[in-house]
Amino acid sequence: MILKGGSTILGLADYIPEQRVSTEETMSRFSHRYGISDDYLKRTTGIFEKRRSLAGQMPSDLAVNASRTALAKARLHPKDIHAIIYCGLIRDFEEPATSHIVQDKLGAKNAMCFDVTNACHGFANGIFVADTLVSAHQNIKSVLVITGEQGSRFEDQAVDLLLNEQPEKRLLRTLTAGLTLGDAGGAIIIGRKKGDTGFTGYNVASFGQFHSLCVAGSPLEQGALKTRMASLMSEAAPRVASMYREFLTKRALLCSGVTAAS
Repeated sequence: MILKGGSTILGLADYIPEQRVSTEETMSRFSHRYGISDDYLKRTTGIFEKRRSLAGQMPSDLAVNASRTALAKARLHPKDIHAIIYCGLIRDFEEPATSHIVQDKLGAKNAMCFDVTNACHGFANGIFVADTLVSAHQNIKSVLVITGEQGSRFEDQAVDLLLNEQPEKRLLRTLTAGLTLGDAGGAIIIGRKKGDTGFTGYNVASFGQFHSLCVAGSPLEQGALKTRMASLMSEAAPRVASMYREFLTKRALLCSGVTAAS
């Protein structure tokens, strides 16, 4: 469905850890078992290097570092934030919500806190939820949407399996996506739109029938990220293109104040 936006960006920032790990360095740990060169992943994905968190850094630390920069850009104090939404796939703990930990580290005492998780789409979903909050509630004027991703955890799990399981090309293909992930923090502060500046609208949809194409662990099996990448891309690409064209077609209706749904 297509929904009108009611918010704008007040501040935006990222946090990139200093530690660098080359793709070839990662591949050299197991490439000999699969008869491939150390530059295989670099050639096939275009990824030369990734960033890795320092020892002891938690997802909340990455999110907090990005948040402080976003607050400075928005010229806001942590106490000006009315809601914090943490959207990362990786969290500090199962309990409590990582947003509460970020609230404490920032000193954002006036913010209500909750986590939104939806794999790679979590941050986009968080922005949509933040837009809904500031549009619907007069007392909510600024929402901090954050993430602190540590994809290096999936990389380590993938390498462990590639070193210890039977070396099959099918296993390598399934785990390749997990070898491309790095670490970073991100933060965006959402506020109420003033005039025409801000988000025009959102085209939101879910296709749950493809849930099995990318899976990471379960209550019975905590483990590496396993992705059927070829199938995932062949299903996702045409749908994304269709949704984009649909949004552009109906954008004029959104700008004129008419809500369009499909």
